[in-house]
Amino acid sequence: MPKVFLSHHSGDKKFVRELASALRAQKIDVFLDEENIAPGQNWQSQIRRAVQDSDVVVAVLTPKSLQSNVSFIELGMAWGLGKRIIPLVPRGQVVDIGSLPPTLQGLQLLDVQSKSATEVATEIHGHMKKAG
Repeated sequence: MPKVFLSHHSGDKKFVRELASALRAQKIDVFLDEENIAPGQNWQSQIRRAVQDSDVVVAVLTPKSLQSNVSFIELGMAWGLGKRIIPLVPRGQVVDIGSLPPTLQGLQLLDVQSKSATEVATEIHGHMKKAG
């Protein structure tokens, strides 16, 4: 089963939860911190392991995530491990492309502005299949 790590800011959980559910409906294993890290576990080592085990890292870009040190660390780990990163900006969010971290500059954004979480999940799944 393909594995996706969802890199996001905790303030963006509504969209991220919807996307995680839609990805699971596509038979994709999703790592979501609130579901996969138990109280008392070292969250940093759990995230590191999840990024290592993932096939794709989906970077949910919002003004909040672009200000988050944790998001930068997650994306830096993914980039350092040579993971495929699929950046997207959820519907209703606006980000300054010039403010993207170096790991994302030059990557094609997945256009999801007019799409539901289900449609986004279908696109991600399709791109994962193409990449093999």
